[in-house]
Amino acid sequence: MIDAAPAAVLVTPKMFESLLSADKNLIVMSTPEPVVALAQLRQLAMRGGQAVYVWEPELGIAPMRDASARVTSTERLGDALRYIQRSRHFGIYVLVGAERELRAEHTGLLQSISEGDSPAARKLAFLGSSFNLPADLIESVDYIRCNGATTARLRLRDGKWLR
Repeated sequence: MIDAAPAAVLVTPKMFESLLSADKNLIVMSTPEPVVALAQLRQLAMRGGQAVYVWEPELGIAPMRDASARVTSTERLGDALRYIQRSRHFGIYVLVGAERELRAEHTGLLQSISEGDSPAARKLAFLGSSFNLPADLIESVDYIRCNGATTARLRLRDGKWLR
C-alpha cells in the first residue's frame, strides 16, 4: 500500500481572483512547485467562466478548459507573444517554462502587452520557481507568491501568534 501525501494547496480561489483582477498586465507567480500550481490553476479555470490559456515550450498556447485545442505556430515564445499581442479578446495567459526561453528581443513585445489598457487587455502570468525579468519591465509587474503559506491564517493563542 502506497501512502500518497495530499498535494499542498498552492493556488487558492482568492489568489486566482487576484490574478484576474491584477492592476498590471504582467504578473509573476512564484511557486516552489509549478506543476502542482498549474494543475490547481487549471481546476479553478475550469470552474470559472474566464478565458484562461496556458503556454508551454514545444506545446504552444492552449485553453485551460481544453488542452487538446492548441493554437498553431505558438510553440516558440516569440511567436506566442506576438499572437497574444495581436489578440482582440481579453484573456489570461499563463506561461510555464518561459524563464528558459525569455530573450532580450522579447522585451519590446512584453512592454507592448504591459501597456495595454483597453477592455480587451491581455494579462501574462509567468509561472515558475524563479523568474528574472529584464530591468525595463520591473515597474510593470505584479507579484503573486503561491507557496501555500498564505492560506493559513494567524491567530492569537496564549499571547503567541500561531498558524
